[in-house]
Amino acid sequence: MLRARLDNISVRDQARHSSILTTDIYTLHNIGQDNPIIQKFDTVF
Repeated sequence: MLRARLDNISVRDQARHSSILTTDIYTLHNIGQDNPIIQKFDTVF
């Protein structure tokens, strides 16, 4: 829902959380961002 650019309050309400802080726990904050250290790592995990 956040990737579709819905606001945080709508996401909170849909998830039936009582607080936006609860929703924030489950939210990916780095959508589309790769860690530069991992980008340079060339060994198989």
